[in-house]
Amino acid sequence: MLSTALALIRAIDLTVSYISTIALVLITVLGVIMRYSLGAPLTWLEEVQMILIVWLVMFGGSVAFREFAHVAIDAICEMLPPTARRILDNVVALVVLAVLGLVVWTGFAFIQFQFGANRTTDVLHIPYGIAYLAVPIGASLMMLSFVCSDLLPRLARLPSDD
Repeated sequence: MLSTALALIRAIDLTVSYISTIALVLITVLGVIMRYSLGAPLTWLEEVQMILIVWLVMFGGSVAFREFAHVAIDAICEMLPPTARRILDNVVALVVLAVLGLVVWTGFAFIQFQFGANRTTDVLHIPYGIAYLAVPIGASLMMLSFVCSDLLPRLARLPSDD
């Protein structure tokens, strides 16, 4: 079941990350060509780029959690005895989950505010709620990635496995 959950998360976050990256590159190249070669800048370009970057960062963060690709300074942790290291790892895990939980909660509250205020982008009139929906969804995927790829396997190990 854990591998199925990780496969589903992987399919979602990689698909959104790839599509966002490809679209971002293509429309940016198109924007450069239109502006500097044809003298006709695309007025909607910045709005779409902003939305794509938000989605790319949040879903790419899920990939980074799953692949253990976030930067970590572990010099002090490596000097600790195994028991202290395990305790510190668990404290860090709780902090990570608390921060991501806060991002999910405040992200949904922010989206509700955006929809309630009926705020849209200036040119394309895309609701900001849709643009920023990536924040709580991405943070939720980060939490699931962290739990499935790091926390549960670590908790399943016996203390004698160190």
